[in-house]
Amino acid sequence: MVIQKTLSHLRWFIAVIPLGVVAIITAPFLVIPAYVLSFLGKYNPLWVYLDDEIHSSDTNADWLIYKESHGFFAWYKWHAIRNAMWNAKELFKPENAREHCQSNNEIIYKIIYNDLKRNGEYVSIFGDCIEMAGYKWIDKNGREGWQVFSGEYVSKKYSTIGKSVLWYFAKGKLYYRCSVAKEVFIFGKKYYFEFKMGASEKRYLLILKLTKWKSYISQIQNF
Repeated sequence: MVIQKTLSHLRWFIAVIPLGVVAIITAPFLVIPAYVLSFLGKYNPLWVYLDDEIHSSDTNADWLIYKESHGFFAWYKWHAIRNAMWNAKELFKPENAREHCQSNNEIIYKIIYNDLKRNGEYVSIFGDCIEMAGYKWIDKNGREGWQVFSGEYVSKKYSTIGKSVLWYFAKGKLYYRCSVAKEVFIFGKKYYFEFKMGASEKRYLLILKLTKWKSYISQIQNF
């Protein structure tokens, strides 16, 4: 099992760290040339800098909300920062043993820690949908749900609070999954902290977010 765990971490490292560093450094400069050459499709030599998922109604829900809230420069920010080199990252995927919350063939090998809650209720990690800690938001138009990436205040209904760390098998390969979402205080100020590392059913993850708490009345009422 030591060898399998080592290989699992190695696959994650190769997919996330080298590619992530290259994306951070080069994407801000190459997304515009990539867009200019996009008429070439996958023959575009800079195709790896684009995000083809924004063109599909099955995968572009996040993008549509992001575009509305980030204005004129939304496309650039999405491709240069938020989803830098997305097409390239899609070439490096873990095995998927789940299908759109309709089936779950992952086998949990070991639960190291799990205390996830949503809307005050414990969340099962054995269901058809993958469950990871993370905040969801209500946007300026009052929309609340899974696809709201950021917004005016936190959604109590959809945010999954706590920590989950586990090892699991998907199609015979061992993977690691860690996620944390909690409130933290830095120099007396309140922040929402999120961390994700390892593999999901779609991709390898390394996410770290620290969002400052807004003292809106609606925020106070929600918690």
